[in-house]
Amino acid sequence: MTFWRSLRRLAIACAWIPLGNTALAQATGARVARDSACSYDECALRQSGSNVLRGRRGELVLRADLFARAKLSTLMADASDSARAQARQFDRLRRRSMWLAFGAPLVGGSAIAVLLRQNPTRPQAVAGVGVGTLALQAWGLADIASSQRALARAIWWYNRELPP
Repeated sequence: MTFWRSLRRLAIACAWIPLGNTALAQATGARVARDSACSYDECALRQSGSNVLRGRRGELVLRADLFARAKLSTLMADASDSARAQARQFDRLRRRSMWLAFGAPLVGGSAIAVLLRQNPTRPQAVAGVGVGTLALQAWGLADIASSQRALARAIWWYNRELPP
């Protein structure tokens, strides 16, 4: 009974982590403008670390850091079909990767602690939970790399449509 109560409390606590930080694009309602007067120098997007910047001045339009709820699909609502598809893929992969890469060790670590506390003579169960946690974390890290590729492709497709 205490195992499930502890696991439920940890799951609730982990669910609040991504909600604590919101993306700049959502907070300000920023969208990438798609008007004909916007030149490449003024409106081209580029990635700088985990941020997406616009134009020569480097105006911050999206933060995609660790716990930011980055919504690239909202930002690229007026972009081409290919840019929107890549943006949706980025959003999906980013959300899943954050839960797997950072949620799995928290849940797995607490499960291991509870298993060791309740029955320290069963190392097989602890090893199984540990291996499962590592596998989920590796899947999440692979999704982080895939989401970064989708972000780069979305930016490329967006910039491709800009006038010179």
